[in-house]
Amino acid sequence: MGLKFAFDMKKRTAQLRELQRIVSYFEGEITYRHAILSEACLLVAAKCGQPFREWIENLGNELALEDDERKPESFYESWCASLDFLKKNTKLKAGDIAVLKSLGQAFGYLDIQTQQMTVELEKENLSKIIKYADEELVSHMRISVVFGVLGGLMIVIMLV
Repeated sequence: MGLKFAFDMKKRTAQLRELQRIVSYFEGEITYRHAILSEACLLVAAKCGQPFREWIENLGNELALEDDERKPESFYESWCASLDFLKKNTKLKAGDIAVLKSLGQAFGYLDIQTQQMTVELEKENLSKIIKYADEELVSHMRISVVFGVLGGLMIVIMLV
């Protein structure tokens, strides 16, 4: 169990790094290619691994819908609704999801300069979270491995 816990923590930091790359991809698609949001989502999804690929593809497909009944009122609402998928299918914590939620607001601005500044701010926040997760990872991994080994030894001693 200790090793599984340590592996899960390591998986979270890997997913945070993947998110950092995804944000950079989005920034490039919107800022330099001037892609619309639905197109940017589909282009970024092609560069991502699972489960992020599925998340971004679903978001892009939803934004591309022409049917007014199914089309959301705003990009931010769709973005927030799509984050439920990440909550269920990743090891991300609530604070990580909160940064992504505020990132969705940044992509909703019509002014590209405002988008760039807000995305940069959210990239800094994501970098801080990754740095903290890395520091936390080292200490928690040691503790979880030690407790896992000690627990195993205790079970062996009790069985003998």
